[in-house]
Amino acid sequence: MFREALLEGIVTPEFLASLPFFLLGEQHVISISNDQHQKIKAIFKLMQDFEKEREVVMGITFSLLVYIKKLSEAEVLASKYHLSIKEQQVRKFRSLIAKHFREEKQVRFYADKMNTTPKYLGEFLLSETGKSAKCIINDVIFLEAKSLLKQIAMSVQEISLHLSFANSSYFSKAFKKYVGVAPLTYRKKQLHSEYWELPS
Repeated sequence: MFREALLEGIVTPEFLASLPFFLLGEQHVISISNDQHQKIKAIFKLMQDFEKEREVVMGITFSLLVYIKKLSEAEVLASKYHLSIKEQQVRKFRSLIAKHFREEKQVRFYADKMNTTPKYLGEFLLSETGKSAKCIINDVIFLEAKSLLKQIAMSVQEISLHLSFANSSYFSKAFKKYVGVAPLTYRKKQLHSEYWELPS
C-alpha cells in the first residue's frame, strides 16, 4: 500500500530503488525480535501522534523504511538467503537505472550493460515485474521530475537540463504524456495543495 508520492521532495529515486522489499520476487517476510517489534510499534505510534503534520509523517516514514531496510539486510545475511539469477538480474537493472537515469533513457543502453538485447530485456522484465523496461525507466525519471517540481529552486528549463532532455519543450511533452498534466500545472497544483494542507 506504499505510495512513492508520500516521500516526494525528501528522498531520491536512488533511495527508493535501493529498497528490495518493494520489488517482486524479493524476500518480503522477515523475522523480528520483540525489541524490534516494540520499536516498529513506537514508530507507528509517532505517525498517529503527528497524523496532521504532513512533513513530520514524511520524516517518520523515511525513518521507518531505513530501519526496515536494515532489518531486511540483516535477515538476508543471517539466513544466507541467495537471490535467484532472475532476481539478481532485476536488481541489477534497477541499480543501473538509479545510477544512470539522468543521462541514459534508452532501453538499449541498459540492455548493453547487461549483455542482452532490448527485446529480451523488455520481455524478461515484463514477465518478472509486470512492467516493461521503458516503463520502469520512466517511473524513476518522472518520480525525480515530480520531486524537483514540488520545490521552487529550479525552473522547468533547469529541471529538463538536469534530467538531460534535449530541451524544455521536449521535457514538457514527455512529462505531460506520462503524468497527465504539464510541468507548470503540476507544480502549481502541488504548491496549492501544500498551502491548504498547512495546519490552521
